[in-house]
Amino acid sequence: YWLEKSIKYIKSNPGDWLELLGKRFLIFWNNYEEPDNYNQGFFISQFKTVLNLPLFNFATLSALFIFGLFFGMKTNSEKVLLVVLTLSYVISVILYYVTDRYRLPVVLIMAPVCGLALEQIHILLKQKQYGRLALSAVAAAITFALSFLPQLSDHKPTESTAWAHLANIYHDLGDYEKSSQAISQVLEYLPLVPGSDAFINGGDSYTRLKNYRMAEQVYLVGLQAYPKDPQLYLGMANLAKLINNPKQALAFFKQAKDLSKTGTQIEK
Repeated sequence: YWLEKSIKYIKSNPGDWLELLGKRFLIFWNNYEEPDNYNQGFFISQFKTVLNLPLFNFATLSALFIFGLFFGMKTNSEKVLLVVLTLSYVISVILYYVTDRYRLPVVLIMAPVCGLALEQIHILLKQKQYGRLALSAVAAAITFALSFLPQLSDHKPTESTAWAHLANIYHDLGDYEKSSQAISQVLEYLPLVPGSDAFINGGDSYTRLKNYRMAEQVYLVGLQAYPKDPQLYLGMANLAKLINNPKQALAFFKQAKDLSKTGTQIEK
């Protein structure tokens, strides 16, 4: 079904399709690690990890790849083979969806060429071939600079999801203060919403901290996005009970039970 829809769209809008492929091509070669399940950039900005170290990034890898491709390969056939392999993989990705983990396999092609580049740099310096070294350095520098073009994709959805992950993790660890702080960040990205678990755990964290006003806000936002999640109604029932509103607590409890496939579990 979607294949037919896609082909129909491409035939009707070839210019838009080519523009989209061009954007994906630039995203593929951008230094930014386009997030999928986890946003690396988010965790680097929030925590001190090994990723904060000055490690090889994709921009450096790309620059060394260009250097090694044109100045480290001994024969044209080797260059053509590597170019074909690289472009084949790039095309297979940009036809669908560019993310960090989908881009990662191309590193297996690029890494050996980067090693040749480092060897070639050493040889050129040793032989004092500064002119040739400067020429190749310019090509590598241009590639490096292009990797830092402005990002073309919207990262707000993955940032919202990342905060949601933190809200869930901190809640499971019993750190309700940090869990509540994380879910408050999720609210900043509305109307984007992650999974319902974040609102369930975030609301519970605020409830445990006795911040009932914020707990209610989190639960209500969750219910707007997931109106059939019984756990959100159960959270509201517990909250209503704590603020001495038994009538409302019973109403929410009944809704939770009606929506739940395991009513007995809800009763417990």
